[in-house]
Amino acid sequence: MASLINTSSFELRRNIIKPFLEELAVIVRTTKDYRIWLFIAWNDLKSRYRRTLLGPFWLVLANSITIIGMAVIWSVIFHLQLKEYFPQLTAAMICWTLIAYTITEAGGTFVNQSAIIQNLPVPIYLHALRLISRNVITFLHNFLIFIMVSLFFSANLTIYTLLFFPLFILLVVNLFALSFIFGVVGARYRDFPQILTALMSVVIYVTPVMWDVKMLGDHYLLAYLNPLTHLLFIIKMPLLGECPPLVSIIFVLVVTIINFIAMVVMSRRYSHRIAYWV
Repeated sequence: MASLINTSSFELRRNIIKPFLEELAVIVRTTKDYRIWLFIAWNDLKSRYRRTLLGPFWLVLANSITIIGMAVIWSVIFHLQLKEYFPQLTAAMICWTLIAYTITEAGGTFVNQSAIIQNLPVPIYLHALRLISRNVITFLHNFLIFIMVSLFFSANLTIYTLLFFPLFILLVVNLFALSFIFGVVGARYRDFPQILTALMSVVIYVTPVMWDVKMLGDHYLLAYLNPLTHLLFIIKMPLLGECPPLVSIIFVLVVTIINFIAMVVMSRRYSHRIAYWV
């Protein structure tokens, strides 16, 4: 009996724990080489706006115009005070841009980098880090809009605002894992990126970005059935000086752990096939 237990323990360490720890070591090594993926991500943004006057700040200008137009129109439609609605919409829009852009582009994480994958022996996680860091840099550019709106409308800062930093890191880790998972699926099934694009263009209307959960009245719980609501709330609400719902924090934490484990398992099983798929 003791020998059977020892054999089972050995098999567990060899087949599950050891491979998992090896993948974690690869992730840590790739993350430590931040100069590489940060440089590539920054170069992606520079190449996108090369030979333009404002560079990446064109995106800030475009989003500013969009937010101003939406704030004026939707505040009239919903009969809301512009002073209250403007900061809420701004916080929601810049956070939604990070989430939506990452998920939409995640299906092409590896397909769009096929030349590198097929010719250079770089860690497979680098491509997901490249995508998420590029969108985080874009988020930081857009964050300037929220700062200006907050100063203009004297937005409240509370102790809950400090929650933004750890919860933002939690969201980034989640999006990093999703980028890898969706990237593998998108490399194997080329319809998947198109499905993501179509879904994200619709999901914004059923996610409390342009509207508030309170507007649903007694049916407010319906908003929490949308997983993206929780991703949005954990960084939007601290920016507004509010504490995110505990259910949202727990949900995102659990989902992040599940996604991270799924990423490691998929990398172990499919990373050597990606070069053939792309």
